[in-house]
Amino acid sequence: MSDGDLVDLLMKSESRCSAREARLHVPDTPGFYVIFVDSADALPPRFGKTLRDQETELIYLGIATKSLLTRLVEQDLRHRRSSTFFRSIGAVLGFKPPAASLHGRNYKFSKTDTEAIITWIDEHLSVGWTCAIPASKKAEGQVIGLLRPLLNIIHNPTASPELQALRGECISLAARTSVVCGPRLA
Repeated sequence: MSDGDLVDLLMKSESRCSAREARLHVPDTPGFYVIFVDSADALPPRFGKTLRDQETELIYLGIATKSLLTRLVEQDLRHRRSSTFFRSIGAVLGFKPPAASLHGRNYKFSKTDTEAIITWIDEHLSVGWTCAIPASKKAEGQVIGLLRPLLNIIHNPTASPELQALRGECISLAARTSVVCGPRLA
């Protein structure tokens, strides 16, 4: 399958549904997926403007080498495991991770913020997918380079400096440790 064929399959896919309904429709097979925002106005103005300028609603493209259901639904949309997409959309929406929540370069939002992000995802995003066995990481990188989704950083020649700054700020906040001051001992 050529990169152009993969782009067409993803962007014109009949396999598309709201994020809220994804659990019911996304298959448990390898493949590629795309995440769309239903309206650029749902994002903060600087990110919405970027989408309007690019004339797209596409915000993320990913690969599931084992299971679209696990990777897209459980990880990216529900954050039951570490997810670059979830950390990025949370940062874009203005959520900040609590101190001491950094594990490697992965941070987590508070439980309340995680629930708020999931609610936002359910209200504003839709997903599409195409099954591919095997799902090639090389093809993923090439298609990201062609489509330039807003929240993809790696392989994206126009990666958003604003997104990178927000992610860096979240990493810094999550890396801080809480200091509890007690009585001074002589």
